[in-house]
Amino acid sequence: MVLQTRGALEWEREFRAAPPCVAVPVKASECRWEQRFTVRSVDTHSGEPQSPEADFLLPSGKPWHLTFRRTGPVLSQVEPDDRVVGLIWRGRVVEVRDAAGTRQDTSDGPL
Repeated sequence: MVLQTRGALEWEREFRAAPPCVAVPVKASECRWEQRFTVRSVDTHSGEPQSPEADFLLPSGKPWHLTFRRTGPVLSQVEPDDRVVGLIWRGRVVEVRDAAGTRQDTSDGPL
């Protein structure tokens, strides 16, 4: 347990220290960048043992599937065709933000 906690804390430190990207990276990168998405679908799996999940679309139309640790605060409020902003680090969406600025970590988030 101590090793897991230590590893998680180190991962969080690396994330917080990562600078913003100056341009959209072409491969997974140590910098952080924001990407706009359109919500395609949301499944909170209420009452089920599965993780909440959502499908987002990039402006190009390419889908991006995400899982979350819990349903709120963003995932429980968004609907198909809503716009969100994803924070991407190391090639993964680690956080989403809705139009009101509310933030939620994904399952890939270091926090």
